[in-house]
Amino acid sequence: MLPFKFSIFWKNVAKVGSGTTIAQIVSLLLGPLITRLYSPEVFGAAGLFLSISGVIVIISSFRLERALFLVSEENRNYLFSICIIISTVFALLSFVIILFIGFIYPIIKIENVYYLLPIYIYFISLYNILYAYINGLKYYTLISVTTVILSLLVSSSRLGFGYLFESSAEVYIGAELIALLLIVSMIIIALRQGKIQTQYSDKTLKVKYRLSNIIRVFNVYKSFPKFDIITSLLNSLSWYLPSYFIAFFFGNQILGFYTLGFAMVRMPMNLLGKAIGDVFYKQATDDFSQDKLGFRAVSTIDKLLSFGILPSILLAVMGSDIFSLVFGQNWETAGTYSAILSIWSLIWLISSPISTLFYVIDEQEKFMLIVLVGTVLRFFVLIVGGFFSDPIIMIVLFSLAGSLIYGYQIIFLLKKLKVDLSLLLVQLCRKNFYIVLVVIALILTKILLNDQLQRIIISSLIVVVGIVYLLKKETNAKEVISNI
Repeated sequence: MLPFKFSIFWKNVAKVGSGTTIAQIVSLLLGPLITRLYSPEVFGAAGLFLSISGVIVIISSFRLERALFLVSEENRNYLFSICIIISTVFALLSFVIILFIGFIYPIIKIENVYYLLPIYIYFISLYNILYAYINGLKYYTLISVTTVILSLLVSSSRLGFGYLFESSAEVYIGAELIALLLIVSMIIIALRQGKIQTQYSDKTLKVKYRLSNIIRVFNVYKSFPKFDIITSLLNSLSWYLPSYFIAFFFGNQILGFYTLGFAMVRMPMNLLGKAIGDVFYKQATDDFSQDKLGFRAVSTIDKLLSFGILPSILLAVMGSDIFSLVFGQNWETAGTYSAILSIWSLIWLISSPISTLFYVIDEQEKFMLIVLVGTVLRFFVLIVGGFFSDPIIMIVLFSLAGSLIYGYQIIFLLKKLKVDLSLLLVQLCRKNFYIVLVVIALILTKILLNDQLQRIIISSLIVVVGIVYLLKKETNAKEVISNI
């Protein structure tokens, strides 16, 4: 018997998530080769580049790509055109700024890798716009296929370029840039041919330039740049703040350890959180009502907790062993960092999909305030960690701050949806009480077994058994919604 019913929602999640799953498996299989090819210092320099670009790309299309999830058929291609125009202008301005900084190089030293920044931001922006476009049309199979191909292209390019050329941050980023160029071209060709069947009559991607309609459509969705730019900028900045502070206080080697540890922690979040979040957002906008949203939110939290809690605990207990064995002895410190971040990542995993409800229930201003407070809190704890001159303390404080902020987001949204929090907590604790036994078994395995490989194998088996057990138990979502 299947652990839960495969509704249309979960079938769509499976379509999107299957591609992400394969993509993550590809990254995981090729990751050990990449970590043996590129040094922690290169990972650190590339990580800082990606942290900077990750913040800048938020404003590259004024966040209007988020509106492509819910735009009407009549306005879809006009909104797509607006996103493309804004992104192109933004990329050109970024290029001018980088060149200007290069001209005053003796005053402000700029590393060569940052000349790739405008191009990288542009193609990431194009990919995000196209992803939102095809998600809005429910092209979940195309999303799955392109996700797999992109992961394969990025990993294989980094390996190939690393062997052919001197491994450096420029080579590491350049490989991803080429992969993005290829995948964006593939998506555009597929959409332009109009061969993908959909429920919508307009099957072909078109760029439309009629100024009056562009202005009209922009006015319809102007709330996205008005509120979401600041919120998303702060949210993204809060994610990448540790990279800036670690680079400043401890240098590229420690940043390289953190970059790999953080990437591996994000893997299950990318695997489940994004797939469920994107489908959840589209579903929520299609059948908006408080009772349906409450049921969907509770059901999603329940499933994510079941999927995520045991892998997070495994990483918390065995993180250093796993990294040392898989990525090489030099990366054991990265495993320690990922262990510290594991519980925070679980709370983020649960919060991420349902946080899209801030847009659905028109609470964007509240969301912006929460993110602002969270950014200030993280900034403060990172400064405190830096003055202790210990990266462990810095990462612990960052993890605690993130857990508090994302935990509050979950509580706020559930209250808005009239969910009985005390009853939900009782149900979740009763269902997951088995976790206590798993934790004890993992700790005993860590203490009693001397062989590293044996510890990892036994621990993994314990977690697999625990996941199967948890998925057979259901939380009554309807029971905890007060108005049903």
